[in-house]
Amino acid sequence: RDLGTIRARHVMLLFNSCFSGAMVPSVAVPGTRGADTMQSIGRLSATTTDWAAQLLGRDARLVLTAGSAGQEVPDADNPFARAVTGGLYGDADLDGDGVILGTELAMHVRASVARETRELGAANDPVFALLPRCRPGDPCDKVADLELGVDGDFLFLSPRGASPAEQGDAEARLAAMNARLRTTEFVDCVDCPRMVRLPTAPGTPAIALSRTEITQGQWQACYRELGCRRFVPPTDPLRPDLPVAGLTWEDALDFAAWVDDTRRRESPCTEYRLPSLEEWQRAAQAGSSDRFPWGERLRDGQVHCDGCGSAGAGPVRTGSLPANPFGLHETLGNLWEWVRTDTACTAEQELALRATCTPGVVAGGSHATDAAVLSSTLTGTAPRTVALGEQAFAWPTVGMRLACTVRTGDLAAAP
Repeated sequence: RDLGTIRARHVMLLFNSCFSGAMVPSVAVPGTRGADTMQSIGRLSATTTDWAAQLLGRDARLVLTAGSAGQEVPDADNPFARAVTGGLYGDADLDGDGVILGTELAMHVRASVARETRELGAANDPVFALLPRCRPGDPCDKVADLELGVDGDFLFLSPRGASPAEQGDAEARLAAMNARLRTTEFVDCVDCPRMVRLPTAPGTPAIALSRTEITQGQWQACYRELGCRRFVPPTDPLRPDLPVAGLTWEDALDFAAWVDDTRRRESPCTEYRLPSLEEWQRAAQAGSSDRFPWGERLRDGQVHCDGCGSAGAGPVRTGSLPANPFGLHETLGNLWEWVRTDTACTAEQELALRATCTPGVVAGGSHATDAAVLSSTLTGTAPRTVALGEQAFAWPTVGMRLACTVRTGDLAAAP
């Protein structure tokens, strides 16, 4: 409360201590990327300078910790201090425009510390949040009297100066990616999942589903850019195309909200979200009335499950098994996938810790599911989990697939 009354326009707190996450206000966690509008054209351009002046003219209250509320941090050779100093020396200039935002520094520190500390066997999960401040003239004795300093940001000049136009390069890569896709497919950012428009059934809205389960590389991008709150260690850092596993319902909501925040103005999507159970079932069956999308019997090489003829433990890389007739890969086996039900929490309810809603269900089975019961996984299963707001239980065999509602009039022919 006392910190909220500081008169300084810009306040940034760095806590490099054990259990430092306990000092972070729970009022808000940023959900957007602060560096999206930055320009990078060699030296600081007039556009960047004007934009920076606007940020500096607004209040900014940021807090970054070395770990979560229950984690200790090392006294010597501290990864947090190393990440902060390295970030300010230029490593955190994520878009190469010569300016380091406070939010960019947080992105760099969270990703760097989470990876390094797990390799050392003592995980730290830095927390980044916005610090509340009091409204002028109001007492600071209750949450209602607080508002968030979300208008401005911290800015540091990178000693390395501006690099070539990273943002322009990203836009060019994205345009090139979309140019190579089929007319039924699209992608909204370089690190976003590749979406496939599904044939529209009578009386149902037009939707698209991600071609594969969400990958470890896509999850790391979401965590790095502050969209996903939980760091999920990659099972193989050299294989970012492996599906991310061990996701909770809250994790799935975080990822969907992050991708929705990256949505292009010209995107065919009106909203990214998780598929409903009915949407997922229709996509997985791909118009077939048989036991499986390809018929009544399992075929070797079609599914990765226990007894399906596939070798090795753990999930296979995304897109490695044949697609179903709708163009979707690994809808059965490999990993269970989160889907919505009528009582499932929305992102807004999850943030408010509403006790009247529940997590969704999972469908599709995994690499550990017995082949004899694989077809029954199409109907959805309630995972072992707990109410939102408590410690979530993460199944190591649960991942996710993304859906989006497609704009009316922006439909393509069925695959």
